[in-house]
Amino acid sequence: GVDFWIPESYRDNYDESNYKKMLDEIGFKIILCKVETKEDIFPSDQAFKDMFYSVCPLVKHLPENLKEDFKNDLFENILKHYGRSKDGLPIHRRRTVEIFVRKEN
Repeated sequence: GVDFWIPESYRDNYDESNYKKMLDEIGFKIILCKVETKEDIFPSDQAFKDMFYSVCPLVKHLPENLKEDFKNDLFENILKHYGRSKDGLPIHRRRTVEIFVRKEN
């Protein structure tokens, strides 16, 4: 099922504390942890739609006759979540977590 294709970190909405705990448990010392929110404004709806469709791991499991409907549904749902810029262009926001670690002996 879908559970095999959606990473636990995405499904469970991990934040930096999950990664820090995981690294600590396997013997790493956290040197620095930095969290940033970044925003990309796409030049068109089609560019936005094509990018998300190209990275979606579920696409290869869809019957050919459902792919275009899926692409449109994916676009609409992601757009509801992220919205549009003041110029009406689709926006993608993401949070990145950078963690610098050192392996402890």
